[in-house]
Amino acid sequence: MNTNRIKVMLVDDEENTRNLLKLILDWESLGFDIAGEASSGQEGLNLMEELKPGLVISDIRMPFMDGLEFAGLVAENYPDVKVIILTAYEEFEYAKKGIKMGISDFLLKPVKRAEIKESVENIRNKIMSEQTNREEYEKVRKRLKESLPFLREKFLNELLFSRPQPSDMGERLEYYGLSGLCKYFQIATVSPAKSLKGQDPENDMVQELLYLDTIKQYFKADSGVVVFPDFNSNAVIINSQREINLFQCCEHIKTLILNKFKCNVSIGVGNCHSDINKLQQGYKEAIEALNYKLIYGNNLVISYSDICIQKGNSRTVETRVETEEILFFIRAGLDEKVHELIDRKFEEISGITSTDSNEVRVFAISLITSILSTISEFELNTGDFFTSVSEVYSRILGLGNIPEMKEYIIAISKRITCKIKLLRENKKNNLMDKVITYIEDNIQNADLTLTSLAANFYINPSYLSRTFKQHTGFNFVEYLTRLRIQKAIEYFGKYDRMAYEVAESVGIPDPNYFGKCFKKYTGYSVNDYKKLNK
Repeated sequence: MNTNRIKVMLVDDEENTRNLLKLILDWESLGFDIAGEASSGQEGLNLMEELKPGLVISDIRMPFMDGLEFAGLVAENYPDVKVIILTAYEEFEYAKKGIKMGISDFLLKPVKRAEIKESVENIRNKIMSEQTNREEYEKVRKRLKESLPFLREKFLNELLFSRPQPSDMGERLEYYGLSGLCKYFQIATVSPAKSLKGQDPENDMVQELLYLDTIKQYFKADSGVVVFPDFNSNAVIINSQREINLFQCCEHIKTLILNKFKCNVSIGVGNCHSDINKLQQGYKEAIEALNYKLIYGNNLVISYSDICIQKGNSRTVETRVETEEILFFIRAGLDEKVHELIDRKFEEISGITSTDSNEVRVFAISLITSILSTISEFELNTGDFFTSVSEVYSRILGLGNIPEMKEYIIAISKRITCKIKLLRENKKNNLMDKVITYIEDNIQNADLTLTSLAANFYINPSYLSRTFKQHTGFNFVEYLTRLRIQKAIEYFGKYDRMAYEVAESVGIPDPNYFGKCFKKYTGYSVNDYKKLNK
């Protein structure tokens, strides 16, 4: 099989139709290979991963999973695969629903050679065009990857100097591998070595790059540290790893530069922060500390926290907190995220040296009041968490320090969040119990599909498919078929019926297909099974 040709999979429950499709065109001359065929939508889905076709030609009417449902699942899981649907004239209005699914073409039965030839040629041209576009995209992406270090430095300088901050900052931080900055960061700035400045501009630039590279090499094993030059030729160090003592690292860097370049060096170190929106503030702190070299002299590492003590720190705790974000994750049942956000807020408060203990209690009571509102919102029982609301407030007022307040609020939040999570899971399980009951009550309905089932419960088919698999361990078609065969076995044991009668009773009107399913799940033909169980 030529790997340059486009693979085709034929899906139709009628073998004669599949054979006709194989013979109607000289597929190889048109750039295609018939890679395989399937007699049902479910079998087609099972073969998709193995065959990896570029084109699927499917009948619209098949047992259990019609062509549109099959095409929808193909589009969802294999968006690059093109699909042609074969339909009878009377089904054409129904088939038009498939346009929204991205079906490439519809052909009326009986299929005419000229029409299918034109259709597959158009699809081949489209596939080749998309392949060319993908190749061009990969070339550009490769060039972009090569330029990534420069683009990352440019982006970081924009964050340090631009106002307002970019609206897509979170996505860009993720793209450049800097998402750790959202949780924690500390910035240091290293002054350019003036003794490196000479008469030759090119030599100056080479020396500055060597100077910067020395700092980068020092941190090469630390993935959470980024080093780059700012617009003023300072070397900027941004650390996002809590376990790294940046001040001590800067002391080592100072010694390293002094020994290697024989020049004066000064370093300013800002405070620790856990809010990415304070990145510019952290940078200004480092620059302000660096500027104190004019007072203290060269060859020093200067901490912003030290100069703040001399200036007098008059900052107070911010009483307005991002409670909506915390409440969102409580409602979603994400206790770890709730823990993280509360922990981060109290960490900010702990970092403010002038914070009054009463101010912290006011903040804690404000936060716990918002958190407790979710109890009534979800109609939970207060007694499941504490004796009374007043007990909670009394406890906070009686706690002696910030860590104790934080741990107490986190503990209450966790109990509430886990209870809400359990409620959500029970609701989902109740839905699945109703779905399974509905399937059992309507097992004789041959038109029962995932789509019709989802419509009956007013939910999205994709959501139902995913949730059903999680709940039962089987996909919908497999579960339905197993259930039908189990029900058939019960009928054979209770009644003396013909195979076709039982097949119709369990929603499989095609006796041949019923026989195949029965043998697949029991290992016996219907006749052999009935003989063994007489």
